[in-house]
This record gives sequence, C-alpha cells and structure tokens, in this order.
Amino acid sequence: MAPPSAAEGRGLVLWLHGSAETGEQSRAQVAPYFSAVPELRLSFPTAPTTPIACYGDEVITAWFGIPGVPITATTVREEKGVLKAVEHVHEIIKKEVAAGTSPTDIFVCGLSQGGALAIASVLLYPQTLGGCGVFSGSIPLSKSFAEKVPPEARKTPVLWFHGMTDGLVLFEAGQSGCAFLQELGMACEFKAYPALGHSLVDEELHRLRLYGEHQHYACSEHACIDADLQLPFALHLVGHEVDKGHRVDTALDYQHHQAAFVIYP
Repeated sequence: MAPPSAAEGRGLVLWLHGSAETGEQSRAQVAPYFSAVPELRLSFPTAPTTPIACYGDEVITAWFGIPGVPITATTVREEKGVLKAVEHVHEIIKKEVAAGTSPTDIFVCGLSQGGALAIASVLLYPQTLGGCGVFSGSIPLSKSFAEKVPPEARKTPVLWFHGMTDGLVLFEAGQSGCAFLQELGMACEFKAYPALGHSLVDEELHRLRLYGEHQHYACSEHACIDADLQLPFALHLVGHEVDKGHRVDTALDYQHHQAAFVIYP
C-alpha cells in the first residue's frame, strides 16, 4: 500500500494493526484522535492473510507467524517472517522519504503484533525516525540482533503502553522489551495501566496524539532543537502530577537514555 503524498502534510503516523484486524478497522479507531492535527497524516496498511498454526491454521491477517499464545518475555519468533515484514514497512518509509518527508517526521506505531513490527522496523531502519509507539507489543527479535541496530536508529524515541492484566501479550513481555531498548542506549517511556488487558483505550490514543504533536513540533521547518529538549511526554515530571491524581513513579532524563515508568489507573 503506497503512503499518501507528502505534499498533503509534513508528518506521517504509520499505524500497524494487530493480527486478525485490518488497516481500515484501525483507521476507524485511531484517526478521530488526529482530526485536529492536520500537520500529521495517517497511513493504515493491511497485513496479508496467512494460516496461523496456533489458531488451528485459521487464515487471518498477520504480519508474521504466531508461535503460540500468550506471548511472554521469552517467546521465540520465526525471525525470517519478522524480517520480511520489516522490509515491507521499510519500503513504505522509503517511499515516503523519497516523496519529501523527513525521516524525523515519520512515526511508526502499532498494536499487539503491529506494535512488535513497529519496534522491529524502527530498530533496523538506518536513520533516526520521529518516534515509535508500541501498544501491548513486544520485541519480536532475539538479543543477537542488538549488534545489527544502527547507531542512528538508537536515537529514535519510543513510547510504550502496556496493560498489566494483558493475557495475550503478557506485561512481562512489555517490560522486557523496554529493558532491551535501554540496553541499546535508547530512550523509552513505558506507560503501565494496572486495570488494562489486551486492548486499546482512549487515554492511550490521546497520549499518542500529544506525543506525536510534541515530537513533530520539536523539529520546525527551520531546524531541529537540541535533542536534550525533545523529551518524551512527562519525562521531566518526577514527583509531579501528570493528570489529576496520577503521579510519575520514576522518570529519568532523556539525555541519559533511560526509561520513564508512569503508572495510570
């Protein structure tokens, strides 16, 4: 699926859906949150269909194979399939860049398997992108791929959302993924929701919109501001209220490439 023309606006949010879903279903849920942000365009590609063994060979949309559920911190993927899906995402990004969009104005986001593909695509892309949003996702690559992550890719900031009662992609998988990014020296803001299962909720999408706006405007048409000032949402709010009644548990400076952990009800 070709991305929309870069002439329509500067930034692009590329959203990757979860297995058994479609791009149009994601568009119906996600697009309304960006209706007031014309500077950010949206793209919702749809994965191919394939039989999934752990679902009795049911044919569903999926970016790559699913070894079994639930997904844990130690789940091993068939990495050949993951890398093929990553190549597909990279082609979308390359076409967008060729059309005139700066890589730092491209945000790759996704839910569940789409979130796993989003972070894998960011890790293996040769340039720094505007940001990555992972919703109830995991790292689908083994730690052996750490040496293959380009230096520029490690500068892409990541915003990670995960429900603590997620029964499909366990919370431990999200925590492990964020820790892996820290080991790479990447900035990752991790948002934990105690009462959330494997689903996408309004508050997450609202925060993604704020994050996208912040990152997009951090780089103006004239020049990018100093990277130390491009803080993911709420990183500097240690001990302060984020919203009424909610406080940041732990937040560390972005320039030191450490994660922020924010607990929401």
